[in-house]
Amino acid sequence: MLITRFAPSPTGYLHLGHVVNAIYVWGVARAAGGRVLLRIEDHDRIRSRPEYERAILEDLEWLGFVPDQGLHPLMRESDRPQVYEAALERLRATRHVYACDCSRTHIAGEKYDGHCCDRRLKEGRGRGLRVRIDAGAERRGCDRAGQSR
Repeated sequence: MLITRFAPSPTGYLHLGHVVNAIYVWGVARAAGGRVLLRIEDHDRIRSRPEYERAILEDLEWLGFVPDQGLHPLMRESDRPQVYEAALERLRATRHVYACDCSRTHIAGEKYDGHCCDRRLKEGRGRGLRVRIDAGAERRGCDRAGQSR
């Protein structure tokens, strides 16, 4: 059975882009006889707000987009850190991630060029993790060996 998901971030109110995505997600699920799960992506702890989450849920219900698991219990990204940590550990073990200290300003408006993939930076404060993309998957980036392309 096909299972799709709709995962809004409660960093603002529901907007037209969310609605378009919901139409697509519910449409695909219904056409395939599948289900829709709702997961609130509350990973942005600074901008996520309970009032935005409540408003998003109310608006989705008003529009007729009710997830198949219902709204209770509602899945939140923050409720399942062990799932995401395990996935990150698998990526680390297979060398699919690397540390990057490029600022948003440095990469703003551009496709990231893999600048940090061969620098072998240690993970830590002020550094993000980026996913290594195999050759051919993207025009630019770096391969699993950490070589810039």
